[in-house]
Amino acid sequence: MPATIVEITMRGSVPKSNGSEEIVSNVFHYSCEAGAGTLVPANVIAIFDTTVCAFIGPLLSVEYTALATTFRNLMSPLNPVVEGALGTDGAVTGDRLPLNTAATVRLRCADRGKRFRGSKHFAPISEDDTLLDELKAATLATWTTQCAQFIASLTDANGNLWVPIVLSRTYSNLTALTPSFVYSRITSATINKIIGTMRRRRERVAS
Repeated sequence: MPATIVEITMRGSVPKSNGSEEIVSNVFHYSCEAGAGTLVPANVIAIFDTTVCAFIGPLLSVEYTALATTFRNLMSPLNPVVEGALGTDGAVTGDRLPLNTAATVRLRCADRGKRFRGSKHFAPISEDDTLLDELKAATLATWTTQCAQFIASLTDANGNLWVPIVLSRTYSNLTALTPSFVYSRITSATINKIIGTMRRRRERVAS
């Protein structure tokens, strides 16, 4: 199979104080570097779930409920989003921190430059995993171990080898009928000791 770029999204929901639900999404990109010539979205989702989702979910607050893992082949803007497995629920007990508070994983790539640096913000985080503005030592150690999942290559049931990448949306053209891609393979992932923020996830005051 020639190089194929795909987008996999881990989606979950978190109850808000006003009684509604907040959808929390984390987006991942992979490039198929070698394969058998057959692409089955369900098989790519399955290996992603067992390699990545199954390790992230248990590190989140019990208030995180997995919804689905979605797949999209970016080789054409006309390709549909395929919804797959349910994912893994959060498992850490205790009150959760506000949704705009997150465990932040920094990604580094084989190529240098701002366009080849990425990050992931995972929420909700339990208060029991933090002390002031930092992750507790034990939590930090667990996340450090699990960071290996973000740089791991995936081999699906069809024999396709998928490598994790940082895809530059600024320099790529994803809307053309024949898209162009600027990306680099992820070579390291590091968890920040200081908890991060995502302002767009901040709960709005009900009117």
